[in-house]
Amino acid sequence: MKQKFKKQSAPAKFKSPFSARLAESRNMIQSGDFTGAFSLLNSLASTEDAASKQRIHALIGDAEKKRGRFEKALQIYQSVEGNIGDHRRDWVRPFFGKLVALLKLARISDAMQLARNAAEKAEALEQAFRQQLTQLRSNLSSGQSVAIVKRPVRASVVITRIGHLFLQEGEFAFAQEMFQRAIGGNPKGGCRARLGIAEIALRSGENDTAVKWASDAIIRGKFQAKTLSGWPILIAANCRQGVSGVDSTMLDALAKMPPTVRSRASLLIVQNLRKFGDPSWRSLAEQWSRQSAASDPIATAELRKLILSSAKRKAGGTNKEIAALANSLLEVSKLAFHEWKSAIKEIIGASYAEKSKPDLESLIGAGITRFGADAAPQVIHGVALACISAGDQETGSALLSRALAVAKPDTEEWGKITWALAKCKTVEGDHMAAAGYYQAFNNSINMPVQLRMFALVEWVRCLTRANKPFNVSATIPQLWAALDQINDYNILLDVARQLGRAAVDDPSIAEAYRAKGERLALEAINTGAHPSHAVTALFKLARRQNDFGEFSGTIQLWESLSQQRRDWLWTTKSEFWEFVSLVIMAYGLEGRLDEAEKVALAYVDDAATPISEWVRLHAVLAIQFVRLKRTRDAIAIFSEIITADPQHEMCSYAYYWLAIESLSRGDEETARHYAHRIRLCLSDSARLGWQRRLLDLASIISKGLEVADKSNSLTLLIYRDMQRLL
Repeated sequence: MKQKFKKQSAPAKFKSPFSARLAESRNMIQSGDFTGAFSLLNSLASTEDAASKQRIHALIGDAEKKRGRFEKALQIYQSVEGNIGDHRRDWVRPFFGKLVALLKLARISDAMQLARNAAEKAEALEQAFRQQLTQLRSNLSSGQSVAIVKRPVRASVVITRIGHLFLQEGEFAFAQEMFQRAIGGNPKGGCRARLGIAEIALRSGENDTAVKWASDAIIRGKFQAKTLSGWPILIAANCRQGVSGVDSTMLDALAKMPPTVRSRASLLIVQNLRKFGDPSWRSLAEQWSRQSAASDPIATAELRKLILSSAKRKAGGTNKEIAALANSLLEVSKLAFHEWKSAIKEIIGASYAEKSKPDLESLIGAGITRFGADAAPQVIHGVALACISAGDQETGSALLSRALAVAKPDTEEWGKITWALAKCKTVEGDHMAAAGYYQAFNNSINMPVQLRMFALVEWVRCLTRANKPFNVSATIPQLWAALDQINDYNILLDVARQLGRAAVDDPSIAEAYRAKGERLALEAINTGAHPSHAVTALFKLARRQNDFGEFSGTIQLWESLSQQRRDWLWTTKSEFWEFVSLVIMAYGLEGRLDEAEKVALAYVDDAATPISEWVRLHAVLAIQFVRLKRTRDAIAIFSEIITADPQHEMCSYAYYWLAIESLSRGDEETARHYAHRIRLCLSDSARLGWQRRLLDLASIISKGLEVADKSNSLTLLIYRDMQRLL
């Protein structure tokens, strides 16, 4: 039923059965099936010649690298490299394997020396190849026979890739050196190297330089797919300088490109203009969504979704306008199910808002026609949720029951519908019915164990709310039995959180889940060979410590990490930065603001920190300033971060406090502007409590304090926050 429209590749063609088996093992490695990959590679190694065995060993090195065993991978790549020698092309793969391993081991000096040696080697091989070509041409013109020589990998390609690897690790100076070297060897091209320099300039705050290099790369690359990453850099650098839109000559040149590249670039341009609040995005989106409808339905859908989202947030936007835009989205031929569901939610919501009941059966029929009869449960489920969202609980509940009746028992969709019905009955106050649905979910062995435990906890809650006698002790053996079976720290910590919030008589159960979860998380942190695994464990443990109010535990976790270990953990993955944010928050909540500021500054002063994470850390630090009554200092930070990434979700805090500052000066118009920016940041789809709270505060500010309910706790909060600035 799920439709995913991706670029289709032609079936792979292999020169030999050996190549096909190598490709099979490579796919196993990428999917994490190391046992299967090693078994297949070992069987191949027993029958192949020496040259083929080097390819096998290189794949084994890839597997060890993928598993985070960088020392072992390094040894394997060195062995392969020694056996290959100076082969024109085959040396490149083990070299990059070695380089990545050294970078992940934080052996930066060794990595730099290896990279310089490789750059010299690539340049020497290319120079030798050119000399050979000159000689071959001479021999050919004199009537002599010639042997075609194999071309080496272009030096500029090798050196540019080196630059990007160092850029990913935050080594800007060395990355810049490599990019400049690559351009020196390919002065008329090198667009990827030029884009690397543009990215460094942008992240270093050199916006003029970023514009120059990004524009040059896009033009030299003839607007082809390889230049797509240049558009976000160009737009970000321009917007930070107050320059609106995109140069018309570049747009005219883009219009002449093939439809696939043009539509992808158009979508990137619109998304990034919108991100920085540039109003020109809307007219471009409307124009391009009409032009790309036939050639690229996927890009068309994305553009129309952006237009629809904007109309929902626009002051004065009508229900008819929203319904018309949602219907235009439904006109797109290749629409994924979740996109279809979002569109019909807007259509149904707009109908209810206009006091007219939508034709639900027509929508259900159209959905089944589009996605097939097997999709009936999902389609009815989607329409039911749209009705509930619009406030028609009765119709939504009836449709959910209808969807459950046609869903195949114990499937993923059956589980979603059952859970939705349980929540629906809870809202209606029918706690016994809700308990029945939660119990049915818990009894299904096909459901994820984590959710089954959550269902068991909710079952207890519902029976408690219903004031019905039940044997709560009957749940105890099941909870203890599950504890012995679960060895995933994430599931254990999540269940511990749920148990802590539930009315379970025996608190030792929650503590047991929590203790085992923390122990396994610490083991993953301390023994994890791959940084990404350790980072994930750090973040998830710190997040739950925050939920439990154990801020000292998060601080202890941070302080147990040496600087070398922190450098090893550094990554652009959001989990790392969310962990650092939780550390800053923990120091602040423990009243240790100096330490919180020290942790934050260590990263925000580092040019290698991604812009989005720079915003996150600044925002978290500013929030601690607010808590400790350094509100003016916080507002100075908030004013800075909204220029860096205006629609980052953490900027919603910044816009709230800038709105409060405007209200304290009596500037209600500016305050309403900032309230609107909060809605743009959070997309009106709050998932978390703090997001819903900020949206509610924004709504009060938008309507005006003069009409606000003075007894409302959020209105009172706004007045208290204003007093901080008076």
